[in-house]
Amino acid sequence: HDAGDAGASTLMAELGINYDLDKPGRDWAFDLNELARNRVRLVRFPLRWSTAVEVFCVLAQQRRIKTLAVVDRTALVVKGVNAQGSFEEAARAWRPRLVSELDALQVGNEEDHSSPSSWTLSQAEFGRLLRAFDRERPRAELRLVAGGAVSGQPDWFRGLDLGPYALA
Repeated sequence: HDAGDAGASTLMAELGINYDLDKPGRDWAFDLNELARNRVRLVRFPLRWSTAVEVFCVLAQQRRIKTLAVVDRTALVVKGVNAQGSFEEAARAWRPRLVSELDALQVGNEEDHSSPSSWTLSQAEFGRLLRAFDRERPRAELRLVAGGAVSGQPDWFRGLDLGPYALA
């Protein structure tokens, strides 16, 4: 709050929320209307082949809500086939479904941690996953976001081979 501004305040960040597209009984339009009304500006959700990601992204964009899809280990089940061993195959399969209304793609999730709820990857595997989805990115404007690290240790990322890319 700026003392010189008659009571106005500004947020330093946008509100975001995790959202499960596959939860039974969800009414996406209703939920997105409620989120917009409560000033949520970003929805993060896991990619699932069985979900109409394209429709959800259009509905969110109509409400000025940005979308961040997460490529976690379950996103590698494409067209009913587990492509777990081939990040490149999974990225190629997802390419046509990463619609223009999708704002960002998080690749990986908690890769530096060994737990049933994390997607543990070696640095080499994580680098390969990032490069696969970068190569198949359907447009330059689609922002790629590296999955979050549980450890909070930036040193884990220093060992990544990102080819021509550098960590910013």
